Formats: sequence, structure tokens, C-alpha cells
Amino acid sequence: MQKIVLSTDGIPESDRFAHWRDGIARSYVGVSVERDEDDPSTFSGRSVASIGKSVVRIRNRAHGLRVSRRPSDVARVSHENEVFIYREVGACGKIDQSGREFFTSPGDLIVADPTVPYYAKPRHGFDHELWFFPRKLVEPHLPVSRCPRGLDLSAAGGLAAMIKSYLEALSAQLDGLDDREADVVADNFCRLLAVACGAAAGDQKDAIRRARLEEAKRHIDRHLSDPRLSPERAAAALKISVRQLHLLFESSGASFAQYVVMRRLEECRSALISPIGGRSVTDIAFAWGFNSLATFFRRFRDAYGMTPCEMRRQAVDRN
Repeated sequence: MQKIVLSTDGIPESDRFAHWRDGIARSYVGVSVERDEDDPSTFSGRSVASIGKSVVRIRNRAHGLRVSRRPSDVARVSHENEVFIYREVGACGKIDQSGREFFTSPGDLIVADPTVPYYAKPRHGFDHELWFFPRKLVEPHLPVSRCPRGLDLSAAGGLAAMIKSYLEALSAQLDGLDDREADVVADNFCRLLAVACGAAAGDQKDAIRRARLEEAKRHIDRHLSDPRLSPERAAAALKISVRQLHLLFESSGASFAQYVVMRRLEECRSALISPIGGRSVTDIAFAWGFNSLATFFRRFRDAYGMTPCEMRRQAVDRN
């Protein structure tokens, strides 16, 4: 996975906007930008791209501008062989494409055809991810070869929630994947995306199962510190049965309970070896959802071959 970082850091303030407009927006992404007169902040921008054969992610942060993709931009940088996904990370924004308006909130996804012009304006600066997937990974699974011209995946539940969780997980793990792994994950994601675009769900059972598992794992991560986290509560939140939840984890090689304990131990270990904070072992254990110190110490020793106190002393000695 190739990584490219482009930034206005170190560039004189008077030259920043021109640098971003000409060197990044027009030639790199293929959009036109103009200063936002409603945003009085000093212009700044940073773009981090992770580029692979089957997936490209660009994380953009910029203040003080509006963005449009005009017909001239499409002709210059077409992206005609790709599917485009906008993932909102920061504040709300407005996207207008072919007369359809989307108002985004953090976590929302917009799937679009990059050959269609659009206009975008953030409420408080841009903070988003742009994803590009090969069109050839999506279209073979559609009933008729076509690409969504504007699909809003902002719903809190159902297939949209699974797709959002899957992409969120991919974003966190992308830079650690090799090309082969990235290809497999991109193919699975595009199969899931095809279902959202009209493909028969029955043809993509594996993709849906993997996405549901990822959604369950993201739910666990969000509630890891809650000692009341249980299969019953998780299943209810995910709107599936407890049996379905257990079947999802059965195929992953770890049960629901084993995964929860593993993630809690990982967070406890990170807190123990951190040079910042100096929290007590008891405080750390209870903060990450353990409600029995005896259980915590036993599970920790089984996982790492030493007690939490021994691990902390080892970390202090190394520092």
C-alpha cells in the first residue's frame, strides 16, 4: 500500500490556497476549489492517501474553501472506472449532485458516480475520507451493469449500518494490509455494496455474514467498558437473534465471550504499559469492563504469561 502525504504545513500563508488548489485539488483529486467567504479561518489543508490496486483512500482535512467537480474536472480526471464513496468524519456538510441534496453527519456515507459533477460545502471545514473502488468489482454483481449515481447510506440500521461498520473497520486496518489482503477485503466490500445497489442478497451471503460480524465487533468495541455487555444486549442492539450472533462468531474462530475478553485484555495491556497516567491495576481492570479482579488476573496471566503488575514493571524497566 503506497502512502502519500500532502500538506500546506511549511508553506507561507499567502501561498497555501494556490498550492492546494493547483497541486492537490485539481491534478490530484480532480476537483475545483474556491475560498469560502463565509469561513473567516486561515486556510490550511492536509491530505493523506493510501493507494492500492483495488482500493484508494484519501483522508482530507481543509478549512476555508468550497469544492465542486465540474464537467471540465470530469474531463480532466474522469475516474470513470471507479466507484466513489464519501465518508463524513467531521462536522456536517452539504453535497449537491445532479439536483439531489445530501446533508451529511459524522459517519454518513454517500456512494456516487465520479463522472457526475457535484458541489460540496462543509459547515465547519472539510474532514472526510474519499474512497475509490474499481467499478469492475461492483458491476458484475448487479442485475444490470450500472453504477449508483447517488446513494445515501446514512441509516442507523440494516444494510447501511453493516456497510458503514465494514468501511470504518477497513479504514482503521487499511495501512496494515498487504496487496493480497487489500484485494480480498475490497472485493468483499464491493459485493456488499452491490447488494445496497440492487443485487440479490442471496447471492452475497458470505459478504453479508462478514459485514454483520464486523458490525458486531464494532458494537463490542464501542461498549467494551460496560460490564453489562452481553450476547443478549448486543443481539438486541444489532437486531438479530442471540443464536445468529453466536453463529457469526463461531465462523471467526472465537466465541462472542472470547472476543470480548480478548479486546478488554488488549485495552488493559495498553493502559498498563503506557507511560502516561499511572492508573492502578484495579482501576484499569474495572474501567475496561471486568467486574472481578480474580478473573482479570487469571485471564491476563493466561493471555500474556505474566501478571499485570509484572508487565507494568517490565514496561517501566524498558523506559
